Formats: sequence, C-alpha cells, structure tokens
Amino acid sequence: MGRPRGPCGGKRRAVRDAFGRLGLHAVDGEVVRELERRGVSVSAGLVRAVRIELLREAAAFRRQPGPLPRAPGPAGRHRPQKRPPRRG
Repeated sequence: MGRPRGPCGGKRRAVRDAFGRLGLHAVDGEVVRELERRGVSVSAGLVRAVRIELLREAAAFRRQPGPLPRAPGPAGRHRPQKRPPRRG
C-alpha cells in the first residue's frame, strides 16, 4: 500500500486536475495561485515537473505506431513479361 493521501489524492493529482481545468498553456504561477485558493500549497518546480510529465504522455500517445502497410509479395509485384530474342 502507498502513502495515505489527502482528500484530493495528493499534490501531483491536484496539479494535474488544475492543468485539466486551466489547460496546459497556463503559466506556473497561475496554477500555484489556483491551488492556493483551493487550500493546496505547491511549488512552481512541482508544477513544472507535472507539466513536463503531461506533455510527455501526450507526445507518447501521438507517437504510437499504427499498422504498417505490407509490401507486396512476389505474386503481387508487376514484372515485365519475358520475350524471346528477335530474329533478324
């Protein structure tokens, strides 16, 4: 079992929720002030670390490779037909 958390689930969780409300474009100071209004004291460093974590998660989600197109096998490839040499 992990550490006992507060009613909100911890400071990191509170910062993630604040970014969900304000958006990832919010400045660190805005997030700190928003959380202080709600009674949670966090540092700007923690806010910055959580923002980087959220951006990395979003980038990893976008980078997930989809199924690659399969290269045609020997039967699907077009080859010119062989012709006998010309007589002449």
